[in-house]
Amino acid sequence: MGLLIGNAVLDAGAGVPLLVIGTIITAGPTAMALRGRYDVEVRTLMGSLAAVIPAMLVFLLKGHPWQMDAHMYFFVGMAALVMLADWRPIALATALTAVHHLALEWWAPEFVFTGTGNLGRVIFHVLAVGLQFGALTVLTIQLERLFQSQSAALRRSRELTEVAEDGQRRTEEAMLQARAAEAVAARERQQREEQAARIASERRGELVVLANEFDHSVTSVVKSIGQATERLEHAAVRLEDVTGGATQDAVEAASGASRAARDIAHVSSSIRDLSEIDPDDRDRGRPAIGVDRGGEPRSAAQRADGRDA
Repeated sequence: MGLLIGNAVLDAGAGVPLLVIGTIITAGPTAMALRGRYDVEVRTLMGSLAAVIPAMLVFLLKGHPWQMDAHMYFFVGMAALVMLADWRPIALATALTAVHHLALEWWAPEFVFTGTGNLGRVIFHVLAVGLQFGALTVLTIQLERLFQSQSAALRRSRELTEVAEDGQRRTEEAMLQARAAEAVAARERQQREEQAARIASERRGELVVLANEFDHSVTSVVKSIGQATERLEHAAVRLEDVTGGATQDAVEAASGASRAARDIAHVSSSIRDLSEIDPDDRDRGRPAIGVDRGGEPRSAAQRADGRDA
């Protein structure tokens, strides 16, 4: 667009060639840009613009005093390619510039230099372009390495960021799980405490019941023991009474037995005496002796009186 405006201002009459050549050389890069490509082929193709557009400017200024000054835009275009951080488009621009100068010096010297051409002059220009290519190549290689290291650092940073985010996410999940586990533990602890309190209360109730039952049992046992003791005391008293009566009876029986034994002995002695007396004498001189009911000896007259009685 700028070249067409310059053509109109200078009234150079080169509008059609400039429009055709400009359309051809910008079609490829424009299509690549619309497709969003920025690979090596696209960057290399951009180098053609850095050589063709300054060449078109030099062609536009043919015969003008500023034509030699237009050669500086070759260096401007090549320097602008540094932004691509790739030495390939600079190499293409350098090659196209050298071919442009050499070819037009042979075919149409006025399209490059004012007046007649000069091969030494062309070589001088080509040498300057070559030197600039060397300097820009070193710079672009350094930039490329820097960009590559920056890209690697950026990738590493992204990886670390992803790792950090993943770690943060895991940490948050772990914290959530820890909170959930803590809540579960707290609920379980509360349930255990409630269960322990309930069991303790039940045990206290059971112990109270057991203590009451034990107290009742002990009271019953003590009462039973007291009643048994009382019965034993009464039995002992009765036994003592019975034993005392039995002892008295035994004493009386023994006394009676002793008296009976003496009476029997006395009766036996009397009978023996009677058996030794003569019957006649016994009838005349001694009355017959008997034993009364009380065990005492008595005469026959006493026995007769007793029978009559």
